Amino acid sequence: MLFRSHNAWLSSSLPDRVTVNTFEPNGKWIAMSKLSIKTTLLASIALLSLALVAFLARGAWTAWGTAEDTAEIVAAAEATQDMFAALHNLRVERANVLRALKSEAAQTGAPNTTNRKAALAALDRAVAGLATGGLRGGAAWSSTLADAQRRLVTLTAEADAAATKAKSDRRSGIVEDYQSAANETIARLEKVSSAVAADQKLKDALVDKMLDVKSIVWQTRNAFGDASVMLSNPLGGQPFPADGAKLYAVHVARGLETWKAAGEVVVGLDLPAYYKAAVEKAERDYLSKEVMGQQDEVIASLAAGKTTRWDAVTWTDYIVPRLGSVLGVAEAALKVARERAETLRADALSSLRVYGALLVGALALARSEEHTSELQSQFRISYA
Repeated sequence: MLFRSHNAWLSSSLPDRVTVNTFEPNGKWIAMSKLSIKTTLLASIALLSLALVAFLARGAWTAWGTAEDTAEIVAAAEATQDMFAALHNLRVERANVLRALKSEAAQTGAPNTTNRKAALAALDRAVAGLATGGLRGGAAWSSTLADAQRRLVTLTAEADAAATKAKSDRRSGIVEDYQSAANETIARLEKVSSAVAADQKLKDALVDKMLDVKSIVWQTRNAFGDASVMLSNPLGGQPFPADGAKLYAVHVARGLETWKAAGEVVVGLDLPAYYKAAVEKAERDYLSKEVMGQQDEVIASLAAGKTTRWDAVTWTDYIVPRLGSVLGVAEAALKVARERAETLRADALSSLRVYGALLVGALALARSEEHTSELQSQFRISYA
């Protein structure tokens, strides 16, 4: 069908009797029939043309698939970054609210809502991004986070009101209900974040490594955060656990171990300057001897029953931004993944345009009548 003009020419231009002189080893001349010549020419033209069209079509299809995959990676990286911001701030907010609810005395003054506002804003962006980012399963993930968020917002408002009363006047079960809602929201964020990352696996080697770094560094941040809670709760008036010093050491050891593992993932990779800067900042702001030594000093004082210059508020103000610097490495890894995907997508779209133009040209050439005279001149056959 594509080559009917060429076929028609071949059928009309070849005479009824054609002789092509061919000399065999035995010295005899043979004649090839018109039918065999026609068949050979038509088959050659058709096969070459179809091969060209198939090659271009396959190239265009591959480029389109790469563009689609990389668009998903970009959307996944953006949603994951928002979920990480929500996770970090929700962990701090949870500790603050629970500390207020467990206090015997009524809280005076407005609660510190800095982390709450940051968490809810990031959660809003994650919910919207998952719903509209074109990710497989995005709508379901968005819905499960939105449900948890609504319950958490309701119970946070009740917790704020309860904290302004003496502990004896608070609703029984408010601590457990709020903690359950906060834990569920955090658990869903972690689950959805992991599912989003898993769905992007095996699309690009560098992206895979950056997603691994993201997951490992989140474990690092969690471990160091758990270590910090071992300090902030007693500083806020809660009893220091009998095994508090031991638990603190376990959390710190886990944080250091996962931090080392994250570094091993990127060995040999040529990463952007901002990633290296994020690592240096985390090592300076949190993992430095000064900061780690300060934590060791406070835990030792608490274990010995001594007073310190810190309280829960001043300690939180001191340590939370430093924990954020650790999370900054995960955010930098996600940025590397996103930029890599954007570069691959731009290349794929460029290839798609080239293949598309060549494919259109090839199809147009196959249908064209303009090359008939040229073909005739190339296939002159002498009559017998």
